[in-house]
Amino acid sequence: MEIIGLIIFFGIIGLILSGVAKLLPETKEEKLKKQKELLKKNKRLELEIKRTKLGITRPKTWNQHFPKIKYFNMSCEEIVRPCDWDDIKNKIGKCEYHFLNFLKKYIDNEKISMRKFKCKWYYPDMVYADFEKEIFIDIEIDEPYSFAGESIHTNEDDDDRDKKITQLGWTIIRFSEKQIALYPKECCKKISELIRYLTLDSEKFDNLKSLNDLEFDREWNSEKSTELFKSKYRDTYLGKITTIDKLL
Repeated sequence: MEIIGLIIFFGIIGLILSGVAKLLPETKEEKLKKQKELLKKNKRLELEIKRTKLGITRPKTWNQHFPKIKYFNMSCEEIVRPCDWDDIKNKIGKCEYHFLNFLKKYIDNEKISMRKFKCKWYYPDMVYADFEKEIFIDIEIDEPYSFAGESIHTNEDDDDRDKKITQLGWTIIRFSEKQIALYPKECCKKISELIRYLTLDSEKFDNLKSLNDLEFDREWNSEKSTELFKSKYRDTYLGKITTIDKLL
């Protein structure tokens, strides 16, 4: 009974103190913080109204399937601009070069780069960087396993990394390696939809609108990753890249 009494007593004290705090005049810092939050909220509403008028909707995604999109956090204090990063030492995969050519042709030759920019201490596979509009997209290609057979990019493996990047004002789109290898144009179409959504430019990328939508690809867990490695799953599509590149 004494414990319950103490809990009730401290609960009442807490309510009294919170009530007193509300009666105290706001500090200058608190007022500025509230004003910033209100401005951000109004900006979000304004953008959504504009998108509705233009008929622009978010790119379709499906839970636990690729592509996966994580939007920048609107409450971030500032958007972190890309830092220079020239990484020519690490080996660049065949699939990355393959997709880079499609991105430069169908998305933007100037705004797309590979191993050129980083986001603080995070290193994207590829980046779409529009410095004028401060729109930065981390484009990731997720393999189901390494060539040594190690399980990678399984389910929630990248969640913590992605959360921190979105808090820095970046948006992330993740494709499975199979999607990139076999359907590079359709992947470009999905990226174009994302850019239209972020920029509110409904007329952009008209050349991609007639393409079929990209088929969803289910993500994998560690057990599935091991199974795919044993069946040499990556070999079933990586060998087709050269043929697809000839269609570029």
